[in-house]
Amino acid sequence: MWQPPTSPGAGIPDGAQPPQAVPHPPSWQTQAAQPWGPGPWGPPQGQWWPQSPTLPPRRPRSRKVVVAIVAGCVLAVVVLAAAVVGAYAVGRAAANDGTSSASAAVKTAAPVPATGLGDDAGLDGYALRCHDGDMQACDDLYDQSKPMSRYEQYGMTCAGRVKPFDVKYCTDLN
Repeated sequence: MWQPPTSPGAGIPDGAQPPQAVPHPPSWQTQAAQPWGPGPWGPPQGQWWPQSPTLPPRRPRSRKVVVAIVAGCVLAVVVLAAAVVGAYAVGRAAANDGTSSASAAVKTAAPVPATGLGDDAGLDGYALRCHDGDMQACDDLYDQSKPMSRYEQYGMTCAGRVKPFDVKYCTDLN
């Protein structure tokens, strides 16, 4: 097994110079001097490493450009607000469904007698009250009767006062 020489001149032939120790800076100094150079993430020692790209200096923006950007943003906010308000108005108009103004323009006729509609005593009571002018009874008759029945037709026409589907509810005629 090999052991290092014990004396400073041991193992060196006569006339030969002892090797000089080369000072190496600590690793933290080399990394600080070359942040992207050799190291665990860089190329091995002695290989080429590309320089970082240099970008041309940036020109400051002129006042016209800044004003145009701000004006465009303000315009976009105004257009968006107008679209929201317009959609809200359209939604309100659709929810209103025009029943109050359309019912004033609907032509009405004299009520038709509530005979021969069916055999249900409860629905006959609604039909009689509808004939007598109780418009809520007409709407109730329409809601509670079977689809496509004479009771439903009688309630839908508000006892024959209007054509089918002229009004959404008979109470709109009040």
